[in-house]
Amino acid sequence: MEKDRVQNPYPFTVRRHISPNMSTFNAFFIRANEKATLAAIQKGFEKMEIAQLRDFIGVQLPGNLSKTPEPMLTRLSEMFSTDAIWLSFQSAMDCFEFHHWQSGRHVRSLVYGINEERTWERADGTSEPWERKYLFYPKNMECELENAEDDEQRELIQRIYRDASIEVGQIVPEISSKETAACIAHHYGFPFF
Repeated sequence: MEKDRVQNPYPFTVRRHISPNMSTFNAFFIRANEKATLAAIQKGFEKMEIAQLRDFIGVQLPGNLSKTPEPMLTRLSEMFSTDAIWLSFQSAMDCFEFHHWQSGRHVRSLVYGINEERTWERADGTSEPWERKYLFYPKNMECELENAEDDEQRELIQRIYRDASIEVGQIVPEISSKETAACIAHHYGFPFF
């Protein structure tokens, strides 16, 4: 199945901050506005790597973070009246996290493989526009159907792909954490990728 899976149907250039061998990446991104400026973000996170690309300012955090700083990101989003997005992956274990706030309001969280390998563990909020395009790519469904154990599993795969809906406890759609993070970064135009 893995050799046939389409990892990244939308090509882009991976920039210098994401090496082919990188196993862990933790960063948050703030949509720049009149309050959320590069200078304002740098002032609060002097010791972190910070970069701006178009609309987003990124702050890369240490790879050894044990927990997503959700309260801090909620406050930043509210304080700057803008989007705050957390993006994290560990490619060795294929763990992935995505969290999105708008003006302090939580709008979406996706967590994959953190506690249970290759399993969707959290899917809160409203689906994002990029999800159907990147997570439910038709060629990937074909691969998953070929490897389904029985008709019941094939029906489940078809329904999940048709509805483009992440379901907690399911392994479908199966993803590559690093490729998924890169596709999201490409969608938003995040720095570091």
